[in-house]
This record gives sequence, structure tokens and C-alpha cells, in this order.
Amino acid sequence: NAAKGYGSSDPVFTVKEARGLHSGDSIVDINRSNRSENVGSYAIDQYVIDDGNGGNNYNVVSFTAGQLIISSKVLSISIDNTEFTYNGGYQYATAYSVDGLEIGDVITDLTVEGVKDAGVYSIAATGVVIENNGVDVSGNYMISFVRNINNVTVKAADVRIKAADVNA
Repeated sequence: NAAKGYGSSDPVFTVKEARGLHSGDSIVDINRSNRSENVGSYAIDQYVIDDGNGGNNYNVVSFTAGQLIISSKVLSISIDNTEFTYNGGYQYATAYSVDGLEIGDVITDLTVEGVKDAGVYSIAATGVVIENNGVDVSGNYMISFVRNINNVTVKAADVRIKAADVNA
């Protein structure tokens, strides 16, 4: 059995026990038939007997496959500190930084908490979709949303009140 994290290369697979091989013969090219890189468990179920005759000197009567377990990769998404001026509606930070995204994986949708009234807010992303060539690979990540400070400042207003003419 073996393990790796999402995005890592497969480890070198080895044989735990091989009974009945003659001296100089060996089992090589141990691999897995399911080449998926998604989080999950996969059988290590391919091998070649190196006996100088393409493995034809042996009749394998029993084979127990090992398992490769691919675990989630940690991904951290942090909303950048942002400053807004009050505008009466909800405002959303659009800049963020990411740590741990695999090459080829792209964030296609990011949900961010909105802020409305003047004040200081600690906000974070609350949902994300990650794709690779149009396929959702979000499940391959253990996602950590980091909160950052967003400030909504008071909008400057020039309010003038004009006294109405009063006839007495």
C-alpha cells in the first residue's frame, strides 16, 4: 500500500512478497491501471515479470493488489484587505490570494461575504469552485478561508438646507 497527496507524483511501488520466482527473475513496472489523480483509493494492480521471456515462464495463480490512497491538498484562500466608500448597497472584495493551487487548476467561482454600512469588517470567501479543463476538482482540496479586514468609510456629503420663504 502507498499514499500521496493530490498533485504529487506517484511513489515508487514495490513488491511486498513474491514467492516462487527463480533467482534473477523479478517483478518490475509495478503500477496502477486507474490513472486518476483525484482524491480516493486506487488499486496497484499492474506488474511485469522480468524473466527474460516476457513473463511466459510463470503462471501467476494468486495476486493481491495494493492500494494507493490519494489525499486532499490544503488550499488557502485569503481575501485581500479592501477599502470601500459607503454607496448604500452591498460591496464585495474582488481581489484575493491563493496558496496551494495546483498547476492547471483554476478558481472559476468564488463567493465572498458582502459589506454594506460604514465600519470595519472581517470577511472571508464562503464558497469556491475549482476546475481543471472544465471538470470540477474542488473535492481534491481541503480549503481554508482566511478572514481579512475590509473597511467601509463614511461617504462625504455636502448637505445644504435652505430655509423656505415664510409669509407671515
